[in-house]
Amino acid sequence: MPTQKLNIGPVPFDENCAQLGSTPDFDDVARFECRAYCAALIAFYGSPPEGARLRVVGAPHDFGTYYEAYVFYDTDIQAAVEYALTVEQGLALWEDAGFPAPFTYGARASIVERHFERLTHLIAKVMIELQDREEIMPAALDSLTAQYPNARDLADFLMSTPSG
Repeated sequence: MPTQKLNIGPVPFDENCAQLGSTPDFDDVARFECRAYCAALIAFYGSPPEGARLRVVGAPHDFGTYYEAYVFYDTDIQAAVEYALTVEQGLALWEDAGFPAPFTYGARASIVERHFERLTHLIAKVMIELQDREEIMPAALDSLTAQYPNARDLADFLMSTPSG
């Protein structure tokens, strides 16, 4: 089973992202962004089929390790190859997949605001909002639920809890 990988990038290509050497807590922030990007790709393109998976990969650099999302795929499985070639297109904006940006950046890639403490919180928020917009992205909620069942549980809990 020959495996190949394609680089998709750290975040949607028209969005700001953590900058190695400039962003405080770079490792944590960059990995969080990449994991959120993988979730956004799943919402937009669907769950990876057998033989394909999205992963965050670190690569050494002079200033430390930087991180990007990759799709790994088995070249003997046609559905995996097709998924990889499709998802490699990436996204232009977080909102293309119904996602908010996980961070707001200021000057020199400093973090102005962290919007979510955990990835599960971000995905649960997206799931709640997708329920109201299911006609726009009908398969997104199912794909996210399949890949992130804990976020689905949190979304269900939040929706059943009366607002204070």
